[in-house]
Amino acid sequence: MQLIPDLIREILLTIEEKGTNYDVLTLSDFEYPEYDDDTVAYNMKLLLDEDYIIGKVQSYSDGSIDTLIDRMTMAGHKYLDNVRDGVVWEETKRTICSKLKSVSINIISTVASAIIMKKLGL
Repeated sequence: MQLIPDLIREILLTIEEKGTNYDVLTLSDFEYPEYDDDTVAYNMKLLLDEDYIIGKVQSYSDGSIDTLIDRMTMAGHKYLDNVRDGVVWEETKRTICSKLKSVSINIISTVASAIIMKKLGL
């Protein structure tokens, strides 16, 4: 399994759109046709590891999995704020892909932030 930046962004956008402080989001709230449940759950685990979201991924003895996502953290909001805009996101990916095959989420956020600053004339 691998970190998929497009999926990470989609998961955070979904949490922001559907999440509240009162409802727990489950795996069924995160249905993306191009990704299977295992891939979505794995990328959620990565977001949990980095404290971008609060919740847990649950594995059952029958091999099934589910997620219980409470909310996004401030770190998750900061990352999403940098990659939310579709134009910025696409330019970020082009910039990175023209030079490297993969980078960390922190580098993605930094590149997106630099693009935002440039667009703002700062």
